[in-house]
Amino acid sequence: MNKLMNLSDFGKRFLYCVEKGDSLDSICEKFHASKSNVVFLNCLKKEPIEGETLLIERADGEKYVVKPKDTLYSIANGDEKKIREIMNRNKIDEVYFGQTVYV
Repeated sequence: MNKLMNLSDFGKRFLYCVEKGDSLDSICEKFHASKSNVVFLNCLKKEPIEGETLLIERADGEKYVVKPKDTLYSIANGDEKKIREIMNRNKIDEVYFGQTVYV
């Protein structure tokens, strides 16, 4: 796309055609999407290629980069309901250092 995009131009779920120079990380950053969720929704086993169509689901919540020794429990401040929300929102069972999740 040659024009600037605004997230409000897209619904929560939408299709995106991968463009030249796109990577999974750049697509997720561009659309406020969880990498694990994009991989899950599209059954990705490798980087998407130019022209491929991906289902993107924008993540609600605040972006958080996992720090050393973080766990779902510590990120959610011990709140079991919040742990489940983070897991569901990001389609994950655990977190690892450097991972971006939405809380």
